[in-house]
This record gives sequence, structure tokens and C-alpha cells, in this order.
Amino acid sequence: MALVLLGLVDLDAGEAKLHCGGIHVVDQEADGPGGARAVVAFVGDREPRAVGQFEHVRVRAVVTGAGQAEDTLGERRHLRSVVRGRAGEDDAVDLHGRQSSGPSRGLAAYARAVNEAWIAGLPKVELHLHLEGSLQPATVAELAARHERDTAEIWPDGLPERFSFLDFPDFARQFWFGLSLLRTGDDLRAAIVALGASLAANRVRYAEVTSTAYSHITRGMDPAEYGAALDAGARAVLALHGVHLAWVIDIPRDLEPGDSTVTTDFLAGPHAPTDVVGIGLGGYEVGFPAEPYGDAFARARALGLHSVPHAGETEGAPSVRAALDALGAERIGHGVRCLEDPELARRLADQGVMLEVCPTSNVLLGVTPTIEVHPVRALLDAGIAVCINTDDPGSFGTDLVTELQLVHDHHDVGTEQLRDLQLSALDASFAPAHVRAGLRAEIAGYAPA
Repeated sequence: MALVLLGLVDLDAGEAKLHCGGIHVVDQEADGPGGARAVVAFVGDREPRAVGQFEHVRVRAVVTGAGQAEDTLGERRHLRSVVRGRAGEDDAVDLHGRQSSGPSRGLAAYARAVNEAWIAGLPKVELHLHLEGSLQPATVAELAARHERDTAEIWPDGLPERFSFLDFPDFARQFWFGLSLLRTGDDLRAAIVALGASLAANRVRYAEVTSTAYSHITRGMDPAEYGAALDAGARAVLALHGVHLAWVIDIPRDLEPGDSTVTTDFLAGPHAPTDVVGIGLGGYEVGFPAEPYGDAFARARALGLHSVPHAGETEGAPSVRAALDALGAERIGHGVRCLEDPELARRLADQGVMLEVCPTSNVLLGVTPTIEVHPVRALLDAGIAVCINTDDPGSFGTDLVTELQLVHDHHDVGTEQLRDLQLSALDASFAPAHVRAGLRAEIAGYAPA
């Protein structure tokens, strides 16, 4: 058997003999460690066409014989980067567009493939993930058809294979269209089950998923229907995919005023979901500070809920400090701008307050200009507890495997540290003891590559 190098090479159309639904080996390397070979391969699920038309596509597979392969994950994943230029006969291009040449390229390709497969197989925990931002194109299409909405309102050229956006207003239009399709409990259950399938494909075992009760209740959904849908969806995901879901209900700071009780009344009432573990504070930070929500968070904490507000994303270090002081934050969503205040960064490290870091989200929303300069490495070096997350995986066209691959590739986070980050995320989670114990053993027993 040989691991496949999951690369993109811009070949001439005549060389790009993609097979419908299969893998075509276009280059083979010398034997690598253990007798395995690293090869360059491509996959297609449509009519054969030039490789340049399959940008962003990658697969993981095991070659079982000449020209034959089987997909070990049963799915394709999408990359954000586009490989540009051409590769010569003696050059190989890996997932992220890096080019290597000469005798060492087979060994390097093999190592990359091993690490990719290892990351894909790692049992995972995700703590920062929005249900309403998780909708994939297939789910949007299903719900739009159910409610007789024309997706051409937003996507005149047809629904894309994955969502992307030009700027924040474009992102907002797409997000609100998706939200408008979540009209009933059945709609919510469909979205939760689809999310569960995606989490399972990434080997996420436990996830704390944020949902915004205010957006649904104020648009007319009965609180009982909303809460029951979250419960039913979580039960279905556990039964179908073996993924444990817990809920964080957040206050949208740019929509719900600080003196409103819509969210906290829901949390204190009889219809809150069974597995709700926390209260969050989401929405746009600028102009909406944390302090007015102190009473709401105090009420939720008195109910036994944990405090996990967003801070330090679109506002600086003072926003993080306010989350700690006014809201009693136990974890902080994003928080990356804490590094603007070294004293605050030391406080976070000393108190063990975990930051829920979302690299792709931070790049796409302009918190940091590129993945290369993302502060995740600086946060880790400062001793701050960090976990890696997707934020809005549907909107941002990402998943947890991709996020972990990005920090591995661009910030020197090795496989042992990636495993340790999952254990740290589990420790900072609010998972029940039996879930925590089982998952800890599973993660700890997963040997680094």
C-alpha cells in the first residue's frame, strides 16, 4: 500500500486525465520510509476536465495497486489556497502550493501525507461553533425548496459548491438568507443533523454549539418548539453519528439590548435545552461593550450556566478585560487581541482562561491579514490556553481538519501539540464526566505521527 500525496499540479489539459468518481495517478515517487510510495493524484466527480478547473480539491486515499485507489475518508475537503504556476517534471506541489524538487521530494511528500492522515484521524473537540453559521449549500438548497425561496436572490449564478464572500456586507447577506430559512423546529433539526454529519466526518467527538435563541424567538418561533428542536437534533446526532452535542445560547449584542430579558427568560424557563451548558455574547463588538450585559450573565450563572462570551475579535484588549471583569468569563471566544496588552495576556495565562481561536474566521473577517501572521503561535508561546475552532464553518467553507492543518503548516504546531490541544479543549469543556473520561482515553491513546 502507498499513501497518496494530496497535491494540486497545474498540468496541461492533455495530461490531466481525471476519471469520473476515481483517482488517477499522474506521478510516482521512489519508495519512501517503510516501503510506502508518495504519489500525486487527483479526483473528479464530474466529466474529465483540466486540473485547473479542480482547484481547491483534495482527497486522502490509499493506493492498493497500479492505477487503483480507495478513498479512506469517503469525502473531499476544500482548501482556501489556489496553486498557481506550473510544475515541471522534477517538481511536486503539495496541498498549500509549496514546491519541492530533487531526491528529497518523495520523502517530504510522504511526511506531508502521513501528517494529513494523522490530523484527519485525530479524535477532536470543538468549542466555538455557531449552528446558524454552519449551513452548507446542500442544507440551504433543501430548506429553500421547502419554503419556496429562490436562492438566486443571493446567488444569481446558482448555489456554489461551498460558500465564500467578497466583503462583510456580502457575508451578512448570505448569513441572513440562511437564517431566514430556519423557520420551524423541523428546519432546525435538519440543520443540526447536517452539522452532526460534518462533525463526524472530521472525527469530532464532542462539540459545544452556539445558537442564538433571540433570533428565532423574536421572529415568531415558539420557545418550546425551539428548545425541543435543539434537544431532538442533539439526540439524532448522537444516535446517527456518535457525536455528543452541548449548547451555548448567546445574546446578540448588536440586536438584543443589555436590559432585554428575552435570552435569559428562555434560559430560566421550562424550554431551555436539556444539554445547555453556557451563555455567550456574540455579535459585533464595536459600539456594543460587555458591561451592559453583566446582569444577564449574573442571572445565567446563578442558573448554573458557564460564561463564554466573545471578546477581543473586532475590539482590542479592553474588550477581553471587560469580559473577564463584567461577565466572569471562563473561556473567551476569539480573544486574539489580548496580546495588545502584555499584562492582560499574563493574566489569561496565569488564570488558565482558554481562548477559542478560529484562524480562518479571523483572516476572512479582517482580524488578521493572512494566516501566516495569525497570532496563534504567539498566544501559545505566551502560555495562554488555546483551542482551535471553525466559528461559522458553512459560511467560511472550512472544517476542523482544515483549521488544524493550517496551524500545523503555518505555525509549527506539531502532531503531539495538536493532540495536546484537543486534551486542553476537553479539559476546558463542560462535557459530563462520563463523556470526558471516555474521550480523554481515546485522545491520549492516539499516538503522534
